[in-house]
Amino acid sequence: MVRDAIGEDKALWDKFADLAPLKGWAQPEDCAGPALFLASPAARMVTAHALVVDGGLTAQSPEHFLSH
Repeated sequence: MVRDAIGEDKALWDKFADLAPLKGWAQPEDCAGPALFLASPAARMVTAHALVVDGGLTAQSPEHFLSH
């Protein structure tokens, strides 16, 4: 979906990658740990929560991502 939205322009990819405080694009392995946690007994009391794995992007500017 991202590729469809911003194409193959490397400068644009780099610009978007730098928006989040942790910089860069999330990789599959960045989501694997949180997914394993949620599937484990350690998360048995976790309910109705959106675990956001975005390098801090929504935490720095939540107004852009909420109520839209």
